[in-house]
Amino acid sequence: MHQEHLELETPVQLAIPAGSFLVDPEAGKEFFASPSLRKLFFTAVVAQRDGNHGQAIQLFELVLTEAPNHVPTLRLLGVLLLCELEFERAVVHLQRSVELDPEVDDGRVYLGHSLSSLERHEEALQQYQVVYARNPEYPRIHFFLGRELIRTGNTDLGGRHMVEATRREPGNPAIPYKAGWMMLQEGQVDAGIAFIDCALTLDPTLLGRVMFDWTPLQEELQRQRVEPVVFADGDSPPPAGPPVAFSCYSFPKCGTHLLSDVMMEITGQNYYWPQDFPSNGVPGDVLQRVPENHFLIGHWHPAEEFNAALLAAGQRAIVQYRDPRDQIVSYYFNYTQVEAGTGNPWTEMLEERSKEDGINLLIAGGIKAEDGWVWPGLPHNLYTWMEQWRSIGIPVLFVSFEQMVDHKVETIARLADFVGRPLTRSRCAAIAEATGFKKESRTMKGNNAPNDFKRKGVSGDWRNHFTECNKALFKKITGDMLIRLGLETDDRW
Repeated sequence: MHQEHLELETPVQLAIPAGSFLVDPEAGKEFFASPSLRKLFFTAVVAQRDGNHGQAIQLFELVLTEAPNHVPTLRLLGVLLLCELEFERAVVHLQRSVELDPEVDDGRVYLGHSLSSLERHEEALQQYQVVYARNPEYPRIHFFLGRELIRTGNTDLGGRHMVEATRREPGNPAIPYKAGWMMLQEGQVDAGIAFIDCALTLDPTLLGRVMFDWTPLQEELQRQRVEPVVFADGDSPPPAGPPVAFSCYSFPKCGTHLLSDVMMEITGQNYYWPQDFPSNGVPGDVLQRVPENHFLIGHWHPAEEFNAALLAAGQRAIVQYRDPRDQIVSYYFNYTQVEAGTGNPWTEMLEERSKEDGINLLIAGGIKAEDGWVWPGLPHNLYTWMEQWRSIGIPVLFVSFEQMVDHKVETIARLADFVGRPLTRSRCAAIAEATGFKKESRTMKGNNAPNDFKRKGVSGDWRNHFTECNKALFKKITGDMLIRLGLETDDRW
């Protein structure tokens, strides 16, 4: 998503254009009788322009000790405090600037932003309404009005202002996207979905979404689903020697520990799961670090250097995914329960929301306003991750968590055959029993995972947690993704 679109996430980010003066540097010449005070004011303005907010705040505060009613200083100090998240202090100075010069629209708008940041939405709305009545062409005033109207419960009028804001900035999909989110939070599902649909129509790559042809992945999943399951003949001796070179990759919260436990039983090897690599930053020499009689497992993307190493080593890849609806629910509970209080950014974002709103966030993606962190939503990330693995040029076996739970014996046979260790049906059944949900996970024990890391171990639990709003948003965001994954036959779920 383009940087200029990120500014809509909070009023704070609307405050100061980088490298610009918020007031006319000439504004102090006639007001200050003291040359030293005038110089202090200009030094503060330059510090603001150069991004030295802390220094500028200190200097403007010094100016106000001698000239407490200088409106440009009050206004600029208030905006700088707004940018530094000092909302209460910002209101004090901006309110004073408006009282002294009520005809300046910028002062009222910045005061509205500060009040909105304090969730004083009725007061913020009043400031924006004064500006709108005086200057209906003020930049982005329809968005500011729509935001506060929606937050104060007037979704009908707020929605009309958001429509007008979108019309005036047709190249900025962040406006209908933000409007859609606010409508959903107010329970206006149809209007919220319509705004989000508008945003995605304006920019299908919103929030970093990657657009490519999904057909090859769909066809590969279908081909693998109809392949016959091969069990070894009970009279045949097991293959001699180690299995073919393979490694396992699972999307987070898709049953990685179960896959690892099963592969240990199939191969007699142990797992190697290094925890110190980022998901897209696995070094090319990681295969050389795998101990003897171990297989590599993790959540990684096939980054370029890593991909080259896999190709050179003749590796096969087992890639595990899950119904994205269940993956989202598992992800939600992991970060609101297992990881609660850890300071994890996901935990911080989800704990402050209702479950419905948190699930919506995981479905659609969003922006962490404090640092501009952008993500496109878990379903899109999952599908993109799967396509990356499909296209790297090595043999890949896709296995879903649902297959591992609902058709476990047959799936174990597929895994065993893929790594050159075909097993009898009875042996596959024994492995299924040994790795049951109520049995201790060898991988979890080795990773010191807490007991509540495993939640239910069933498929379809999303039905107990998705609201009608969650379902509507999921369908709008993901389109026919579930059909392509073979998890649904239509969208009437």
